[in-house]
Amino acid sequence: MARSIRNILDQGDLNKLGAAAQQQALGSTLNLTPASAVLTAVAGVALLPDDAAAAQVLMAWDRTNGVYLTVAAPETVAGAGQVSVSPTGDLRVDPACLSVEVLYLAMEGTLVTETLQVAASAATFLSSKVSRRILSASVVTGIIPGAKVVAARGSAPAATGVALTDDGAGIVFNAADVVAGSCTVTYLASPTVFANARLNDATRGY
Repeated sequence: MARSIRNILDQGDLNKLGAAAQQQALGSTLNLTPASAVLTAVAGVALLPDDAAAAQVLMAWDRTNGVYLTVAAPETVAGAGQVSVSPTGDLRVDPACLSVEVLYLAMEGTLVTETLQVAASAATFLSSKVSRRILSASVVTGIIPGAKVVAARGSAPAATGVALTDDGAGIVFNAADVVAGSCTVTYLASPTVFANARLNDATRGY
């Protein structure tokens, strides 16, 4: 009889829980539940851990000014009274906010750092991986080596910038920075099967 991982976990059979939790990647799945944090903001940016980068803010309280912040679209600049998710999965807040209490959803994925070859100021992730969030990128060899500023996905980055491509399969630099060379990039690689699908897929052998 085929049952879902959800059924097996709900059953609570100790002989099956370990294998079910491993197949579900339970630790990574639990990381996707809404997270609460109290963060210090510096110059309108509140940093989050790389392995808990934000996908979307649910609610934010400006502890400095005693008001709720309005949630703006991801990867936009937060103005007065606003909060948004930055291209790197950190938080952008009203510059007048120095401390923020936030409830947010984390981005699902595996933290990966790899060195890529760059041609025509673009690079493709290895092994056909895709991403929804790049955390950092640095040109190793190229016209202007060094760390680059992560811009919004699908954008044409300005000088010293880098952006995730529309399809999530790679990154693109400003042509004045690289043209050809190599880079090191850290990003969240999207899973081939997402947590909700694993949880509800039929599983045999239990």
